[in-house]
Amino acid sequence: MGIALRAPGSVRRLRLPYRSAFVAELHWSDDDEPVEVLNVHLAAPHVHPVVQRLWDRRGQVRDVIAHLDATPRRRRVLAGDLNATPFWPAYRRLRERLGDAVEEAARRNGRRAERTWGPGTVRRGSSASTTCWSRASSRRTRGSCPSGGSDRSALVADLVLAPG
Repeated sequence: MGIALRAPGSVRRLRLPYRSAFVAELHWSDDDEPVEVLNVHLAAPHVHPVVQRLWDRRGQVRDVIAHLDATPRRRRVLAGDLNATPFWPAYRRLRERLGDAVEEAARRNGRRAERTWGPGTVRRGSSASTTCWSRASSRRTRGSCPSGGSDRSALVADLVLAPG
């Protein structure tokens, strides 16, 4: 996982247990406040050794939340693979701080969020594995599409950020 920029910006690593995250800071010439894009891939809780992965995952969530809480009013987007559904603790803890852009856009359009992962097929399964969350923005998702060589679908989202 990573971040590709088509406009000038900076990217750095956020050290987390097991697998680090990427943090990009994007600037627009007509806006003084940058937007932070945080790309996270949480450890899958079912990967062996299971007990170690659960500890890694808990540490990742703890450190991501510490990062978010350090600047809580900042305009930001969190995108990535949470290996979670809305029923899981990792999802719920992050949801306390950021809006689920996929769920909110689907609800505004009178439909359900498209699923990005599931057993046996790329297009069916539990939603929220691949996700996009944000704060202080207007959101629209285009949907999901197959991602070659992966058991996930890619989530395509357009974000129109509100003034900070």
